[in-house]
Amino acid sequence: MSSFASSLSSSSSSSATMNQIRLFLAGDFMPGRGVDAVMPVPCPRELREGFCKDAFDYARLAEQKQKRRFADTKKVSARDVLGEVAKVIERYEPHVRMINLETSVTKNSSFYPHKGINYRASEENMFVLLDVLKPDIVSLANNHAMDFSREGMEDTLKFFDSIDNKSRSDNASLLRVKRIGAGWNIADAMWKTSTRTDSRRRGTISEASTSRRLGCASKTAACLESGSRRNDQWAYFWRRRMTKCRSAC
Repeated sequence: MSSFASSLSSSSSSSATMNQIRLFLAGDFMPGRGVDAVMPVPCPRELREGFCKDAFDYARLAEQKQKRRFADTKKVSARDVLGEVAKVIERYEPHVRMINLETSVTKNSSFYPHKGINYRASEENMFVLLDVLKPDIVSLANNHAMDFSREGMEDTLKFFDSIDNKSRSDNASLLRVKRIGAGWNIADAMWKTSTRTDSRRRGTISEASTSRRLGCASKTAACLESGSRRNDQWAYFWRRRMTKCRSAC
């Protein structure tokens, strides 16, 4: 996300015209990679990577880079952990904000077998992070949506389906986040979404993962409905869907 801040700062917000749309596009957004570990309500920190077994080790790497210490007992706020990104968003006020969330929202410990790279963040920490970023759209179409198996993905979908009614503090604003790229069935996973920037302008976006190399981990990330896991079937669905989206745009 730091690359976005540097690229966006090169253009002045005062130069915006009616024909311009400012976008905030962030990925890979991975709170499970050390961020959740330093926040107030962390998930269990266990990782099963060949070189890293504790999510807090990523915070240690950040300490070395930023020359700043995150004590194990210190709980960092969402605004603090997002750093310059939060400031840049507030300064440039993007018309549309979209993030690719490559972390499951769950405290479940059902690691997807033999995957090796599994990231998760708690519902409480994810909410406050989103409350600062205020994304319009969150994409779940990636190879981390099922890092903690079916249970973890169900928790993630439930989190986003109920997010409009959440309020973790008296000052927390009501979030209106649309999820795409994953769902309870094929129709839900394939549903395109849009966001209005003004009375004349509307954008339509849809995504999915169809990686053959990652096998069922990526295919089932798009859909929890059983009996829909063949690669050729998914490829057909998404080619057809993206053709329709291009036509709509």
